Amino acid sequence: MVNDCQLVLVPHIGDQIINARLMAGDLRIGVEVEKGEEDGLFTKDDVNKAVKALMDDDSELGKEIRANHAKWKEFLLATGLENSYMNDFQMATPSHRAGKEKRELSTSDARYWFVLL
Repeated sequence: MVNDCQLVLVPHIGDQIINARLMAGDLRIGVEVEKGEEDGLFTKDDVNKAVKALMDDDSELGKEIRANHAKWKEFLLATGLENSYMNDFQMATPSHRAGKEKRELSTSDARYWFVLL
């Protein structure tokens, strides 16, 4: 999601199916290849259709997917995103709420991950 490649999703088993539905359906950052209803298989024509829908400059679906993909990429690459989660986690710990000394944590400071848990 953080590169410029567009996502054509071809799930096979397990969590791939859930992830593909989330990315293509809810987040709208990729296109899932349609599978046959009877056999659950996809053909090269199905893949071709998904790629064309995504890459065609005139396609409304393609424009929407590319715009959403760009928004998520910008969010995920934002400066300080990971540190903000660690700092929020630290603020929620009982030791911090009890008034103990605040210490800035970073995601690279792994020795404290287990102490806080």
